[in-house]
Amino acid sequence: MKRLEITVPKKKTEHIEGVVKDFCDDVTYNNVEKDKGDFVQFQVVVTPENIDELIEKVRHVKEIKSGELTIDILEESAKIKKGRKMEHVSSKMSTQEMYSKALSFTRFDMVSWILIMLSAGIAVFGIMLENIMVVVGAMVIAPLIGPFISTSFGFVIGDRRIIKDSFLNAIFGVFLAVAIAFIIPKPGFNEPNSLMSLIANPTLIMVPLSIFVGSASALTFLSGNKEQLAGVAVAIALVPPAAVSGISLSIGAMSAFLNSLVVILTNMTALILAGSLTFKVIGISPSTYYRKKVSQKKLRQAIMISAFSMIFITVFLGYLTVQNIRTTDINAEMESIIDSNFADDILMRDITISEQQVHIEIVAINPDVSVKGLEEELRAATNRKVSVDLVAVQAEKIED
Repeated sequence: MKRLEITVPKKKTEHIEGVVKDFCDDVTYNNVEKDKGDFVQFQVVVTPENIDELIEKVRHVKEIKSGELTIDILEESAKIKKGRKMEHVSSKMSTQEMYSKALSFTRFDMVSWILIMLSAGIAVFGIMLENIMVVVGAMVIAPLIGPFISTSFGFVIGDRRIIKDSFLNAIFGVFLAVAIAFIIPKPGFNEPNSLMSLIANPTLIMVPLSIFVGSASALTFLSGNKEQLAGVAVAIALVPPAAVSGISLSIGAMSAFLNSLVVILTNMTALILAGSLTFKVIGISPSTYYRKKVSQKKLRQAIMISAFSMIFITVFLGYLTVQNIRTTDINAEMESIIDSNFADDILMRDITISEQQVHIEIVAINPDVSVKGLEEELRAATNRKVSVDLVAVQAEKIED
């Protein structure tokens, strides 16, 4: 249940009273003073499903001029009546409430921008320390999920202002996180660590995962639950890959930079596509005929662009996944061949696999292996050019 406070000029009370009582029998009102005039404030408790219809009818009362009507939507914690069963309090927001919430994401205030910068900085230091708990904390701080879901909502209700401003806000937020991660000093940090590889690891499984999380983001937006939104922020992970992008650029690790961009693009596209479809499925719709026309056009464009982007990303990630599987298989095959040739005499091995070539460095004790013969055996097993650098360590066996 939600409580509406509808304020109108006192002399026009009768025009509103009949409309309000059609939605609720329990209507209270108080005399209030506003703008040096006499007004009446109606208080009515209605279900979220009826809020939009009530607001539309009140707004279209011809006798009330522009600027004379004020409607506040408040959360109703509980409604208790003697002799009656307690009514269920719904957490679902009306379209009008979601519209108001979406507008809040069209332009960040100074605090929100500072939170994004702090979040990016925390993520950078967490990555450098390889402390995943710090990185998780950074995910929750930045308000980056809201603008993307607000963009999806704008597509569904056909509001150009929300679409444009929310999307630009989201893009600038991600760009700011990358920029902060780029400029933060990183003394002694010269190459990607294991946590960066974990964060910037685009795989095919990311596609369904990001779509599910995008849908969950829309439903969380609908319920207005901040705790759930924090959980979604952890699941979709926009700040960590943005931090990896900035770090990678600053240390010249272009492979990690490109991988992190793929992760960011996948998550952004999924948020907009899954969010738009989820809002449409649960019945969110524009309030006017004009907006319905705009919504149909904009939503169709958004779905087509997002769908083609997701298809491209899926094909690209599928290719990367296949390559990773092949690399793993090749690595396992070479490990087996090397072990069979050197037995327990290996002190160190390093295998580097590229698209067309494999380079292997081996340090072994008293090796009795032909390097050319080993290269031929590995070449036959992998169908790639193989080069082997063998370092022999001479040692005498001491028997007890």
